[in-house]
Amino acid sequence: MLDLREKLDEGILVGDGAIGTLLADRGIAPPYNGANLTHPQIVQALHEEYLRAGAGVIQTNTFAANRLKLAARSLEDKVRKINVEGARLALAAAEAVASSNGGWAVRKKSKLLASACRRRIKNRKADS
Repeated sequence: MLDLREKLDEGILVGDGAIGTLLADRGIAPPYNGANLTHPQIVQALHEEYLRAGAGVIQTNTFAANRLKLAARSLEDKVRKINVEGARLALAAAEAVASSNGGWAVRKKSKLLASACRRRIKNRKADS
């Protein structure tokens, strides 16, 4: 399997879209990252849909899954569980679909991805 930086060197890498919006469309109430615990099969299925649609990178369903934000829903004691399950679901989806398109799973706002993307953009500007 290629390193993410090597994958970016091959060309444009398409990412997934808004998981929260799709969860809302399916009648799931906020907080959407809580669906990692309450509706894991739906979260994983959404990741798989994005991968099958051509996404080369998926993000974990952990946007705002921090103690401060989750406290508003009395879920501050579930921060770790929600984040761990979000990562597990993304990886499970990637593994389920990887044989067909080599999907990647990365943590939202990953320093590696951000750094690699900045380098890729800088290189593209230099090539222009």
